[in-house]
Amino acid sequence: MQIMVLRNWAMAGRGVQWAVARGLLLGSCLCWPAYAELSEHTARDELSRSQVQRQDAAQTVRRVAEQGDALAQSGPKTAKGHWALVSVAVRSKKKRLGNVADPSLVQMAAGTIRLYFKNGNEAQAGISGHDNLIHSAVSKNNGRTWKVESGARNSQWESPIEVLSVGTGFRAFGWTLSGSGDQLTTSTSADGSNFPAPGKTVGFKVSACKTPKGRAKILGDPAIAKLPTGRWVAVVQVSATTTNDGGGRHLGYGCTYLSSSETSWSAAKVKVFGASSYGEKNQEVVTNPTVYRSGRVVERWTPAMDTVLFETSRNGKKWRGSTHYLRASDPDRLDLKNGTKLLAFGNFDGRYGGAIIVAKKVSSEYEFTRQNSEDTLTIQITGTEIPGDVKVWNLCANKPARRIATATVETATTSGGLTVTIRDSGEPEGLVLGCYYALVGPLKVLG
Repeated sequence: MQIMVLRNWAMAGRGVQWAVARGLLLGSCLCWPAYAELSEHTARDELSRSQVQRQDAAQTVRRVAEQGDALAQSGPKTAKGHWALVSVAVRSKKKRLGNVADPSLVQMAAGTIRLYFKNGNEAQAGISGHDNLIHSAVSKNNGRTWKVESGARNSQWESPIEVLSVGTGFRAFGWTLSGSGDQLTTSTSADGSNFPAPGKTVGFKVSACKTPKGRAKILGDPAIAKLPTGRWVAVVQVSATTTNDGGGRHLGYGCTYLSSSETSWSAAKVKVFGASSYGEKNQEVVTNPTVYRSGRVVERWTPAMDTVLFETSRNGKKWRGSTHYLRASDPDRLDLKNGTKLLAFGNFDGRYGGAIIVAKKVSSEYEFTRQNSEDTLTIQITGTEIPGDVKVWNLCANKPARRIATATVETATTSGGLTVTIRDSGEPEGLVLGCYYALVGPLKVLG
């Protein structure tokens, strides 16, 4: 779950405008893909919106400058082109849906895939009147097409959920929101279509997550997996801490919880991961990370600004590997029974709202480096020097860039590859570039 507060950033000048174009408003933290579930703000955060807005503008400009300097020193990460577009599963403003966000995937016994998602509201995209509950869509052809199911899966989970296949049924985890402190609860369902509310509390201790910026006060939505050792691992993003350093939210950290039981986390061992700025060694945690058991390892996916860091572990303590994949917010994984590896993730465009995108793992030599600057997105591609190999789509609109009136695309051949430059002068400024992707080759490899 992403919590976002808009502030009067115009008074802070072009420095803050640059930060919005990057997808991050320091001080109140406008983080891509801007899943602004504003209705949750009051219940989940003791800081009032006015308190955040009263932060000194000069401090905001200084923090933006520091962030920009760190980014310039470290440079953008290069992503391996190993994931190809399968479908845009669900979109805002279609099928009577609100701001769709935060996917969770399972496969049922007959092979049908169910995708759970949050059906929320988003003031910036003009989306309102929705129930803020968990809805779902199903696919009977390995994710190529989807049908939205009627109704909500639980009447009390207003926060996105994690669903696992357990035995002959399914177990879901979701936050029950309260001004006195949120509780992570769980319930089971034989067919995955309805989970009893509110569920049993699992003893997940928010304050046990201690970061260099204080103990966690609000956590994002957990991802949970069973380790090869028989223990269980959960990962969460830190959304707010007990320390108010002017940064507010999305402090760059997550926590790993280790437990002997998936339904009892009160005695879990907790370890922080991530970093607070681009210049540090570790991957910044910008949206909800995920864990997924695939074969003999558990995967951990940590989303940053322009890439996702992929690592694996057998025990949940030591994580190995440093592969970067495509930009993917709130990712979720699923291995199908036919061997296909699926990745679902979300994104957002201020004009069209949210979208949940489904990709599959492929083999390719393509690599991608994305970089934003104000109203321009540049994607450097290696592995092809043929401009005709590349199509640019806005997946939140589910149409090519050439069909968006405010957008232009230029493709230039460079040494060893291509440089694709996408410009979009649309409004709201800073919230229109994130959902553009390069689709490369006949497989539509995402970059």
